[in-house]
Amino acid sequence: MSHGPFQAQPTTKAALENVAGQLRQVLGLEKVDFFPVVKVLEFGLPSIFENFVFRVKEGPAMGDQHGLTFPDDSEIWLRDDVYEGVTQGKGRDRFTAAHEIGHLLLHSQRFLSRRMGDQPIRTNCDPEWQANCFGGCLLMPAILVKTCKYIDEVMDRFGVSRDAARHRTKQLNLSMQEVF
Repeated sequence: MSHGPFQAQPTTKAALENVAGQLRQVLGLEKVDFFPVVKVLEFGLPSIFENFVFRVKEGPAMGDQHGLTFPDDSEIWLRDDVYEGVTQGKGRDRFTAAHEIGHLLLHSQRFLSRRMGDQPIRTNCDPEWQANCFGGCLLMPAILVKTCKYIDEVMDRFGVSRDAARHRTKQLNLSMQEVF
């Protein structure tokens, strides 16, 4: 999904952390550091959603979109280079996939509404903010991140980019040193 004419029901970071935790629990992954994104897309989500479809699309078909989600159709698409990055453990691509899983779980049409006019959207109603926050919670559960001492440890343990690790530790009010 991209920024557009829709807004979501308002939510909180705590609620998104809870949804991510519930998904991990359903999949038996609550204590796993390196969330197995590919296995979840290919096997986990189909076990939860009867009609779930995961597709890898060629770059020209996706254009600038790294991923697309159609929640009402239970379908996620990743651009082929992004999927390749996920399989190689690239943090940014893993985050893209987690973001799209967030859209799947959070943004069916019954939870979205059309925005009126050019009014700025409140952060907690922005589907992109929600999917980003969910992605961080899914890949880096608070309870596990709090055991880390360094940003680099967060990056290594959870398979995320430096930016994602920094953002998540800041969100959790954790002060961590960086080791380059």
